[in-house]
Amino acid sequence: MTLFDELWRRAEPLMSRDASAQDVKLLELLSLGFKDEAIARQMGLGLRTVRRRVAALMDEHGVDTRFQLGLAVSRRGLVE
Repeated sequence: MTLFDELWRRAEPLMSRDASAQDVKLLELLSLGFKDEAIARQMGLGLRTVRRRVAALMDEHGVDTRFQLGLAVSRRGLVE
C-alpha cells in the first residue's frame, strides 16, 4: 500500500487521448521558440486564443511556467 501511495504521488498527469492536432502544433511551435504573436499568425488564431490555450495546457499538465510545460510535454513524447 505504501509503494502504491508513493508511486501515485510521483505520477504525472497524461495528456488526454483527445489531444487535438492543433494543441500538438501549438506545443511544437512553442518548443521551437516562436513567440505568441508568431504562433497566432502561423496557426491562423487570435493572440488571446493562443495565450488562453497555452494557459489551459499548463493547467492540464499541472505546471506553473512555460518552461515546465516544455519539459512535461517532451517527457511524454508529445514534441521532440
